[in-house]
Amino acid sequence: MSNIVVWSLLGSLILRALDSLGDLDLTLEVERMAERHPLVGYIEGELRRRFRPSGGLDCEELGFMIRDAMDRDREGLERLVYALVYAYARGRWGAWGSPCGLAIATEG
Repeated sequence: MSNIVVWSLLGSLILRALDSLGDLDLTLEVERMAERHPLVGYIEGELRRRFRPSGGLDCEELGFMIRDAMDRDREGLERLVYALVYAYARGRWGAWGSPCGLAIATEG
C-alpha cells in the first residue's frame, strides 16, 4: 500500500530521474509497472528508513512525511530521490556501468 503513496506523490520525479540516466528500457518498465516496480519498493523502503520515528510509519504517515519534505525542502527531496534511483540503477547494471555511459554519483 505504501508503494501506491510513493508512486502517487513521487512518480513523475522518479520518471524524470530515470530519464536523466538515459536507460529507456528501465524508464518504460517502471512507467508500465508503476507502484508494482521494485524500484518504487526500494524508494519506499529507503524513505521509511530515513523518516522513521521509533515504531515505524504507516502509509498515511509516510505520505504526510513526503508531503512535508516537499513543502520544506523540495530540492533536497528531489536530490534524495535522484540518488536513490541512481543507486538502484547502479545495482541493476552491476559492474557494467550505466547503459548510456554516464558517470553516476550520489550524495552520502
